[in-house]
Amino acid sequence: MSPQPNAAPQAPAADPYAALRKSVEGVDEKDRTPAERQFLRAHALEADRADVMKKIASNREYLRLMADNDELSGDIADWLEDFYPQKEKGERRSDDEIERTRRAKAAARG
Repeated sequence: MSPQPNAAPQAPAADPYAALRKSVEGVDEKDRTPAERQFLRAHALEADRADVMKKIASNREYLRLMADNDELSGDIADWLEDFYPQKEKGERRSDDEIERTRRAKAAARG
């Protein structure tokens, strides 16, 4: 269920592990256990992932704006429809469309 248009924004969830992270961060790096290092690494990687996801969303929005203003060449516009397909909520894409998106994204990953 989507939020009401005039609903107050929700505050980010409190981090139930904030005290643990602060405690682990307080330990000298050379004295951290492997588990503590991996715990901190997991937090850092998740922050990096969130950053990348924001960049992807911004890039997708910008490309869509460019497409709406006819600023993309035909080839790039076609690529955009495969790479970032636009569909209505609840609309099901064909297996062929899904496969084209999968192949385009796999090619981008190298």
